[in-house]
Amino acid sequence: MGQGSQGESSDAEIKPPRDAGFTLQPPVFISYASRDADVANTVCQSLESHGVSCWMAPRDVKPGAQYADAIVRAINDAKALVLVMSASAMDSSHVGREIERAASKHKQIIAIRIDAAPPNPGLEYFLSGSQWIDVPALGLKAALAKLASALSGGAAKIASAVAAATPPREVQALRSAAPRRRRVMVVAATAMAILAGAAVLMSGLLRHGSAQGWRDPLAAAKVMRLSDFTGTEQGAAISRDGRYLAFLADRDGHVDAWLTEIGSNRYRNLTEGHSLQLSNPSIRTVSFSPDGSFVTMWTRNADGSRADDVKVMGAPVAGGPLTVYMQDVAKFDW
Repeated sequence: MGQGSQGESSDAEIKPPRDAGFTLQPPVFISYASRDADVANTVCQSLESHGVSCWMAPRDVKPGAQYADAIVRAINDAKALVLVMSASAMDSSHVGREIERAASKHKQIIAIRIDAAPPNPGLEYFLSGSQWIDVPALGLKAALAKLASALSGGAAKIASAVAAATPPREVQALRSAAPRRRRVMVVAATAMAILAGAAVLMSGLLRHGSAQGWRDPLAAAKVMRLSDFTGTEQGAAISRDGRYLAFLADRDGHVDAWLTEIGSNRYRNLTEGHSLQLSNPSIRTVSFSPDGSFVTMWTRNADGSRADDVKVMGAPVAGGPLTVYMQDVAKFDW
C-alpha cells in the first residue's frame, strides 16, 4: 500500500517481515488505510499462512529506500493488488493512487470490503470491472479463505474464485456501472447547459445594472510579498505549514531551485547548477514532500532520451545533499 497506504500507514503497527521460507513468486500488494492496519495485518497473515507472498508498507520498505519509489516498484512487481476497502480507504488519496497505478499496469485488483461504504467516484472508475469479496455478507473467516484460494492460483483462478465469492447484488451493481455512468454524463451535460444559460442571463443582468447587489469576493483581498529575492522567481511552492517557500530562479546565471523561510530574507541554493533542466511549463516542477522535510523538483539531464534522464530530485529542508527522490518519474502529487 502506499502511505494510507503510503504515508498514513507509517504510524500503524505492522507485523514483522514474513518468514524466509516462502517460494520466490510475485507477491500480492496489500493496499489499505492506516485505520485499517489491524485488518490488513490479518489479511496478510492469512495469505502468508497459505503460502501467498505479500508486500505491505511500511513493513517491506527496505531501510534507506525512498518510500514512494518502493511503493511504485512493489506494485509493478506484484501479481495482484488486494484492497482493504472501507470508508477510511475511500478517504485516502494514497490508496487511490495505488489503485490507479495498479490499474495502469493491468494488475488484478481484488477488493475485500469490510464495511458498507460505497466506493467514491475516483475509485469506482477503477473498481467497476474488478471483483469484490464482501466480509459482512460472508464473514471474515470465509472471506479470507476465498481470498487465499483465489490468490494461490493464476489469473483465471483469481477471477473465477472471487466472482463466486461476490454476492449477487454486488455483481449486479458492477454490471450496471456503465449505464449509470452514461446517465451521470447525461445529467452532467444537462446541468452544464443550465449553468451556461444562467451565465448568459447573469451577463445580461449585469449589463443592465440589475445586479448591483453582487459583490466581488476578492474585492477586500490583501496581497502580501513572501520574499525579497533579487531575481525572477517562478514555479513557487509553499510548505503545508506555511513556513517555507521554494521556487526556481536564474539569479546565478542558470536556473536553480531555491529555498527560504518566509520572512527570514535568507535564501539557500538547493541545486547549485547540478541539474541541467528544472523548468517545464507543462507541469508543476517544485513541491514539498508530505511531511515537509524535502523540497522535491522535476529534473531532466542530457536530452531526455534515456529512461533515467528524467527524475524527481529531493533536497532536505534542514540541509543536506541533493538526492534522487523518485526515479523515472516526471509528475506526481500527494
